[in-house]
Amino acid sequence: MKKFLIKISFIIIPVIIFLEVVEYTVRKQDNSVLKIKRDYIENNNENIEGLIFGSSTLLQGINPAILKMNTASLAIAGNDVNSGVVLFNAVKEQLKLKFIIFELSNGYLGKKNPKGSLRSKKAPFYFNTPKKEVKDFFLARYPLKKQLLNKKNRLSSYNKWGFDTKVKTTDFDRFHYNDSIILKSEQMLNVLKYHNVINANNYIFNINLLHELIEICKNENIKVVFVSPPKYHLYNNVLIDEHSSRRKEFLEDVIDNKNVFFWNYERTYENDSQSFSDLIHLNLDGAQLFSEKINQELIKIQ
Repeated sequence: MKKFLIKISFIIIPVIIFLEVVEYTVRKQDNSVLKIKRDYIENNNENIEGLIFGSSTLLQGINPAILKMNTASLAIAGNDVNSGVVLFNAVKEQLKLKFIIFELSNGYLGKKNPKGSLRSKKAPFYFNTPKKEVKDFFLARYPLKKQLLNKKNRLSSYNKWGFDTKVKTTDFDRFHYNDSIILKSEQMLNVLKYHNVINANNYIFNINLLHELIEICKNENIKVVFVSPPKYHLYNNVLIDEHSSRRKEFLEDVIDNKNVFFWNYERTYENDSQSFSDLIHLNLDGAQLFSEKINQELIKIQ
């Protein structure tokens, strides 16, 4: 038995050492957007007044650098209501928050990621969100090639808040800002296929989460600002009415314009194609305009 254990140890120990080296290397050179966001919060935790939660529409729509109040963005592509609440609970104790901005786009209440997971696999590591699997304790993931060969300057266009400032060729550029072409695009078909799905269970789940979030924020004197960012008119015009009616019912129950607000910008700039990169995302020019507008409104409620 002793000889067997010795033989096994000659195999296991090198494997453990290898995995430790890989994990160390990945942690050392990781330059992901989430790490940038985590670093900003850690380096400014005494001064941060507000947090932004939402999906890519707020990730690309609000540049915290423009906001007068010190604000960190935890908007992450693909995030849903549950993801925002999980992240809020993970970081709120280390900050003295005055407000949070929480996405409430039309249809957002009906969205729920599979198994209630965060889209970012690095969130459990960087923000200590609940770890559901052993792999959540590690940053290294299979396949390792992409992580180990990570280019140091990949995120050079991101500012310290994790907002991408690089001008890119967008879908609307490729469509020549032509509505006829946009109407036939794959993204337009995806809107009809995915964004108009009604799921009553998701609505109930998300509304309950938001009621709990609001209660926590009221108890801690944190203002809750629900925001629906600008969308292009072709998108707004094809969304089914039930999304709006369900959201309206929830908002009528919680909005008091003292502690809880709703700022609806869905139709702001909706006819200005030059402000959008696609149907639901602002480009840099649009983000500049929208961020300035958010800044003005934040100043009013403080």
